[in-house]
Amino acid sequence: MNKGNTPDEKFLDAQIALLMDASAEELDEVLQTAGLEPQEIEKQGMNAVKGALTSLQLAKQAVVLSDLSVARQREVAARLGIKRSVFAGLAEHRVIVASIPTRFLQRLANEIGASVQALTDALCAPVVAAPAAQYRSDVAPKAPVQVPFEQLLREAGMSQEQIAALMREDD
Repeated sequence: MNKGNTPDEKFLDAQIALLMDASAEELDEVLQTAGLEPQEIEKQGMNAVKGALTSLQLAKQAVVLSDLSVARQREVAARLGIKRSVFAGLAEHRVIVASIPTRFLQRLANEIGASVQALTDALCAPVVAAPAAQYRSDVAPKAPVQVPFEQLLREAGMSQEQIAALMREDD
C-alpha cells in the first residue's frame, strides 16, 4: 500500500487486496451482502469484455485502408479506375457507405484482401480524432463531412462516363 494515501484510499486498497485473495464463494458472499447478484455482475463483466474486444477489432479494421502504403493505394486506385483522391476519401471516412455500389465494394475488398463485411464495417467505423495537442491551430480539427459516393467522384473531377461505370451495380 502507498503510505501517502488518504485514510479512505488506504481502506479501499485494503478492500481490494482482501478481495483479490478471496475465493469465488467469499466474493459471492460479499456481493450478496452488498445487495448485488454475483451472476448478474459476472454477466455484466463478460459483456463489457466482449464490447471492448469488438471495439478493438473494429479499430483494427478501421485503419485497413489508411495502413496501405501510398504506392499500394495508387495501385489499388488505378485497378479500380478511381483517382487517388477518391481512395483517400474512402480511407478518411468521408463517404456515406450506403451510397457505395455493392459491386464497387466487392472489387475494393478483393483488391485489399478483405471481406466485404470487414470493409463495410471499417468504412462505417467512427473516425478516431487525433489529440488536439498535435495541431498548431487553436481550433481542434473537425470530423470529416460525409458525402454520397457519387459526389466524391464528381469532386475528384472524374468524367460522367467514369462515374456512371463506377455507380453501376451489375458487371
